[in-house]
Amino acid sequence: MEPKVYVSVVESLLTPAEQLFYRSLDVAIAGRMQILCKVRLADLFQVVSNDSKERHRLFRKIAAKHIDFLLVEPSRLEPILAIELDDSSHSRSDRRERDQFLDELFGTVEFPLLRVKAAASYSPRQILRAIEQIAGQLAWNSR
Repeated sequence: MEPKVYVSVVESLLTPAEQLFYRSLDVAIAGRMQILCKVRLADLFQVVSNDSKERHRLFRKIAAKHIDFLLVEPSRLEPILAIELDDSSHSRSDRRERDQFLDELFGTVEFPLLRVKAAASYSPRQILRAIEQIAGQLAWNSR
């Protein structure tokens, strides 16, 4: 007899830790940008190659991965800055490999990636300072 599989809607797209950060991030950006959550890398990056085998290899590698938060320009949804919330799971070897892959990928395409260590509370002012440091005035001038 085959086991039954049940599907249900999640209570929230975000974990409690992500919700906590989201609220502070929302205060920090004060409506100047829109926050998208759990955006697939395959939706953020285009993979182009004359070698279809290599293209598919890289696409498969990014298709199942997502970034925790993506700040976008509100009217055109132009990506501005990716944010990864690093909790204790990021110390595992498989997560360290994933993090290294992300760092290299974002570096290759020269797209800003802000890593934030998960905490019990966040300062919107410090979040804003970190965003401005990594994305510069680009984030605010796009409006």
